[in-house]
Amino acid sequence: MNADIAKLRQDMFDAIGPYPRDCVSFDGRRTMTGTAFFPAGDGLWKGDGNTDPTLPVGGILFLGSNWGDNDSYDECGEGEANGRTWRGLLKLVGLAGIARNEIFCTNAWPCLRAGGRAVGGVVPGSRDPEFTSRCKVFFLRTLELMRPKLVVPLGKLPTSFIASLTPTEPSPWGKASSWREIDPTPVWRCRDFNVVPIVHPSMPNHRYRQFAKTIEAEAALVRSVLAR
Repeated sequence: MNADIAKLRQDMFDAIGPYPRDCVSFDGRRTMTGTAFFPAGDGLWKGDGNTDPTLPVGGILFLGSNWGDNDSYDECGEGEANGRTWRGLLKLVGLAGIARNEIFCTNAWPCLRAGGRAVGGVVPGSRDPEFTSRCKVFFLRTLELMRPKLVVPLGKLPTSFIASLTPTEPSPWGKASSWREIDPTPVWRCRDFNVVPIVHPSMPNHRYRQFAKTIEAEAALVRSVLAR
């Protein structure tokens, strides 16, 4: 395992416990050896023969909500590159002209959902302010280690998470509870990186956005920000 990823994983275990009732820790669980969002895997692209990638310092960070449910994790294989999320994400990455070895994919609430319901309803832990605060402390450590030039939240919940990351730097999106709040300001300069929210790549974004209503439009936005 890459030393930076190993450090992140240990920092996570040290930082975010104890876990709320609806959350399950990754501590003591196997780590996927293939392509998978952190902390289920290393958060790095491991296709095209690239079996031992390194954390892309200065690259692009994609931020999801949480990995999914506990039961599915126990039943899954060694990677998730063929799933809907990664298929959509890789399409956007290609359209935006981003090299796959430049991306790191992680989650705002790095835990599993208790039980067998992978999606739907509230993200586990997101309504627990103390747990969310600990997750933000860990995410700040991730930012310090990776120093990304761009952070791309995948959907409203991770956008809300990063919008309230540091009280001294309020975002233009308020609580980011709807695309009506987010779309008027599609790019936010936070700290020393840009933030460009997109609809979760597993979903048809034309149903939600007022601004970039296709994955092609979102990719064009990302590409234009990277060209600045």
